[in-house]
Amino acid sequence: MKSLKPKLIVVCGTTASGKTQLASEICRTLNGEMVNADSRQVYRGMDIGTNKEIPEDIPLHLVDIANPDERYTLFQFKSDAAQVISEIVARGKVPVLVGGTGLWIDGLIYNYQLPKKTEEIYYEIPETEDEQVQLLLKVDPDSQFQVDLKNPRRVLRALKVYFETGVPFTKQPKLGESQYDVLKLAPQADMAVIERKIVDRTNQMVDSGLVKEVANLVSQYGWEHEAMTSIGYREFREVIGDLWHNPAPEEIKEIKQKITLHTRQYAKRQLTWFKRDPSIYWVQSPEQGIKRASDFVKL
Repeated sequence: MKSLKPKLIVVCGTTASGKTQLASEICRTLNGEMVNADSRQVYRGMDIGTNKEIPEDIPLHLVDIANPDERYTLFQFKSDAAQVISEIVARGKVPVLVGGTGLWIDGLIYNYQLPKKTEEIYYEIPETEDEQVQLLLKVDPDSQFQVDLKNPRRVLRALKVYFETGVPFTKQPKLGESQYDVLKLAPQADMAVIERKIVDRTNQMVDSGLVKEVANLVSQYGWEHEAMTSIGYREFREVIGDLWHNPAPEEIKEIKQKITLHTRQYAKRQLTWFKRDPSIYWVQSPEQGIKRASDFVKL
């Protein structure tokens, strides 16, 4: 039976895997518009460090909508994205949600019932699965009864829900009914290839003016806001400290090494998150993704 819900194409996956390219090609083929689901690309002025790509020929929504001294939450994203998607559908176009922030994507798709006010908590999710489990048990003791602690994706989701909302996962209201008929696509990419791309991209970011971008942000907003804890920015503070100065060549080298390391770690966490979602269709090429999306829209 044909679903009466609006169709939503989601292009997700790890950083440096080609999500934006795939989403752009789908939009060009299917008369679509993109909706950003990257939790750092919502911030103005954070362009180089977040690898913000804005196609000239395709509408892209929910980028540059907050200043770095503002906190843009999952609750706000869910509300704004639902409104934008509704408007895209009303124009007779295809909404394509693209990004690597898995919790934001799930929060929208599965209609998380979220508290409006959230506590601002800085967090760094540990690298190993054992450490993640221990942290979850610390911040949400009841998770031992309600979360499959042997499933890394469920542990990650529970941690991120807590840190994004300030409310333990086990205390969250139940999920609502999804508002969309969803197709989830992700570019299939070998981690070794992604790691090489991360190194190249980090070098390109610095060559393209990342130092100047960070200097401008620090002069306007300081270091204390959550946005400035993002990969590509926090590494400067780790190396040069709280008082800004133009990094020396040896400091730039250390900053680049840290950005590369942190981005690799983040990509691995993303891969763990998305690989354990059986509803994602992993595509080998943009052409395969376009074909799958076209068939979905025609259903």
